[in-house]
Amino acid sequence: MRTRTALTTLVLLISSSPTWAEPAYAPPAAGSAVKLLHQRQIGPGVQALPRLKPTPGIAYDRINHALTQLDAEARSSIKECEVMAKDMEAPAGGSFTRKVSVPMTGPGFLTVFMDDDTYCGTAYPTHDNNGITYDLLTGKPVNWVDLLGPQLGGTTDKNSKTGKPTGYLSSPALFRLWKEARGPSNDEPGNEICADTPSDDTGALSVWADASELGIAVQSIDVVHATAVCGRPAVIPLSALRGKGVSAQLLDSIAAGKAAHGHPTAAARQ
Repeated sequence: MRTRTALTTLVLLISSSPTWAEPAYAPPAAGSAVKLLHQRQIGPGVQALPRLKPTPGIAYDRINHALTQLDAEARSSIKECEVMAKDMEAPAGGSFTRKVSVPMTGPGFLTVFMDDDTYCGTAYPTHDNNGITYDLLTGKPVNWVDLLGPQLGGTTDKNSKTGKPTGYLSSPALFRLWKEARGPSNDEPGNEICADTPSDDTGALSVWADASELGIAVQSIDVVHATAVCGRPAVIPLSALRGKGVSAQLLDSIAAGKAAHGHPTAAARQ
């Protein structure tokens, strides 16, 4: 579950536009996938994000720069966790682990997914994850308000103190689709509380394209630690998104990505 941490600042490239219109495009080619260059681990149990192999026609340099920044943020988080764990006299000095996957490697879009487990001496460990989808043509994180369209895109979530975009969305319509896809519980005893949690349909949502699961993944970040399981990601299938004004280019690219790669998540194993 992605909370509002310092990592949020690396996803602030989303910008809103005054109007939305579906651009003309050519249907994506099923075989147009980017090539990944795997990196050494940042530390024990901490996987690095891959980089893109230089390829004509895509903004690989801009994306690689962003991925390098995310890895640098992980290194800083490890150091901060070690200091905090020492101050808190945590057993074994605390821990920081990260698993990386790549649920979409084209065409048109790249998604990287980071799954972190952290214990820095506080009362409870933290499970923190997030997916970021990049436009391969521009190299920028996609504008979900635009791609999801007026029916589902909602508004860009903003920091209550600074007024700056957080990189998340606020969309009651998308929230309802996410809760339907997530279901009332986690199929585990004791998670029945999730039927009514979270209840605020205007809360912030994290969104990414997931060709490996043939849909768009959504999760709520507005949950407290005790109910964090209720904010878990769920994939809204393409069938539930068509006809709702979502970018046809995006949906067709996700479908082509599934056909081309089968399960691209496996591409990021270290």
